[in-house]
Amino acid sequence: MKGSIGVATFSRAEYLDKCISSIVRAKGLRDIPLLVLHQLGDSEVKQVISKWRSHIFLLIELNPIGKSALQNINLNSILLRHTAFNFMDSDWFLGVEEDVEIGGDSIKFIESMMTRYISKRAFRGVNLGSNLPRVNISESHYCRMRYGMQGQASAITRQTWEKFNFDRLVKNSSWSALDGMMENHLKSGFMCNPLLSRYLDNGWGGTHGLGDPSHEFYRKLENSFIDLPEKNVFEYFENKVRIPLRKDAILYNPQFTLFYIIKNNLSYWYFTTINRWFKILRIKLTF
Repeated sequence: MKGSIGVATFSRAEYLDKCISSIVRAKGLRDIPLLVLHQLGDSEVKQVISKWRSHIFLLIELNPIGKSALQNINLNSILLRHTAFNFMDSDWFLGVEEDVEIGGDSIKFIESMMTRYISKRAFRGVNLGSNLPRVNISESHYCRMRYGMQGQASAITRQTWEKFNFDRLVKNSSWSALDGMMENHLKSGFMCNPLLSRYLDNGWGGTHGLGDPSHEFYRKLENSFIDLPEKNVFEYFENKVRIPLRKDAILYNPQFTLFYIIKNNLSYWYFTTINRWFKILRIKLTF
């Protein structure tokens, strides 16, 4: 089974250095290609990339092509996944934001979940985040949840990516974050989540996050993060404990799949079509 990892970067050199360092450590000796998309414009970021260049399988450098920061982030993310699945023939792809560190056993966890579930129609991929405290929770436990893609650090399968139209994702890139555009399909199946987080968000205040680094949201993520050695020997076991990341994040139960397929598609239609019409109308009325 072939996997790949991608990072899109622009202007946060210190975070990027920590990010790539954590990826290289988690990969270990595995032959998993690292893709880096560098949106040009920051000399310090260029220096960090040069430092890690021997670990980067494919470096894509380009000027900003979107009309906003959100659109640039989306286009970068779309291009990385398109490259991994359509040109590199990957079976799964892990996208990591440049301001995120991943835990030492995160790649091992992803590989374990992919091996266990990739033949299941309802399997969409792996999220690495949790906000459960470390008290009384085993390091080896995970759960299956109806939850979308965590934009900071998550892996999706080729089968998941093939459910989306590339041109439509690009067309909607200025209106909604990529994880939001993909959420309807992902929540119709399940994503595997470790009960203790395998990523640490250092950025505080990106396109999704809150601007206050002292906010309880970040403290919970930080308190849940564990950075185990890549060579830990334990296996991973399912534990049906819900991770309360959002109110609509619920444990997977196959009996309700048809209900969620209908519900999530209606929700997706609203947010990508009707909501966009309202935004266009407001812009026109403003002028």
